[in-house]
Amino acid sequence: MLPSTIRAIICGPSNCGKTNVLFTIVKVQRTNPATYLLEDYREKSVAGAFYEHELHRATHPDVYLVEKVLRRKGDKMYAKWLGFDGSHNSWIHKNNVI
Repeated sequence: MLPSTIRAIICGPSNCGKTNVLFTIVKVQRTNPATYLLEDYREKSVAGAFYEHELHRATHPDVYLVEKVLRRKGDKMYAKWLGFDGSHNSWIHKNNVI
């Protein structure tokens, strides 16, 4: 599995759930089984290595999820994007939201 953009599964001691945060595979380590090193949208390394079964290929990497609408003004919304910090909040037209 060598997609450039994947979704990670975050597993804790009591549960395992998908996250909608996108990561990029930066290196495949030739271990047995193979493990993957990831980075986030800021090109910051994610701690640890991940097994293939912990990763899922992003089917729509160019679609972003709105975590919260912070303000509305006419036909526009000020959106907080899921998985991104506040510096990426932006105004979008309501017709661009599904």
